[in-house]
Amino acid sequence: MVDKKENRAATRIIGRDIRQLLDGACAERSRVTLRFEPEGPTFVSNLVHLYDSQLLLQGLGSPSMRSRLEPNAGVKAAFTFRRPGIFEFHSTFAGFKDHVSEQFLVEAPELIEHVQRRSAYRVEPLHTLPATVVSIGGKSTRGRVRVENVSLSGVCLSFPQQAPIRVGSLIVAVLLRLYERPEITLDGVVRSITRGGDGRFRLGLEWAALDGEQERTLEHYIAACQVIEAKIRR
Repeated sequence: MVDKKENRAATRIIGRDIRQLLDGACAERSRVTLRFEPEGPTFVSNLVHLYDSQLLLQGLGSPSMRSRLEPNAGVKAAFTFRRPGIFEFHSTFAGFKDHVSEQFLVEAPELIEHVQRRSAYRVEPLHTLPATVVSIGGKSTRGRVRVENVSLSGVCLSFPQQAPIRVGSLIVAVLLRLYERPEITLDGVVRSITRGGDGRFRLGLEWAALDGEQERTLEHYIAACQVIEAKIRR
């Protein structure tokens, strides 16, 4: 079944297909973004093992943050695995595996949605999760370059002053540090040059090419930002 809404197409995964998907994702220790409801914390964890009725994960932040979790709290999860798109499911917090480890359990989902969003869907790091331009062309930005928005198709970078760059120019080796993700280096073609109301100059870049790992890194970051966006809209 395909559900088209909010710039996305969602395919429902049920039954044995869920076990096959989660077994594979656990084997690769796929990273998953978790938002605990209502108004609970957001964590980035790893899938570890699927039992008959529960899913084991690892990594819940600091002890003080873990102490905020309520028994049977609702959980919204989002993760990436091999195929393009995001896998999302709802579950319930089932407690910690023991008193000392960072491993914990949630109820195994009965339904997972494979969501494929439009590549043009943009998220804004300023209002969601941090994204930093570490360097461009091997030269440090020293914090002067800001990521205004990012998507699977490109990025908007702002600079304190205009640079001698033309539309159509290739910007090589843009090193991005996305929240809780590995750094990635991408090339982009300048598609627009504008000046914002804050006086900063903005370059709209279209990614020149993405390999599978780069695409998965961007997808997971965008999915994590959308979890925050949904929480803000509530």
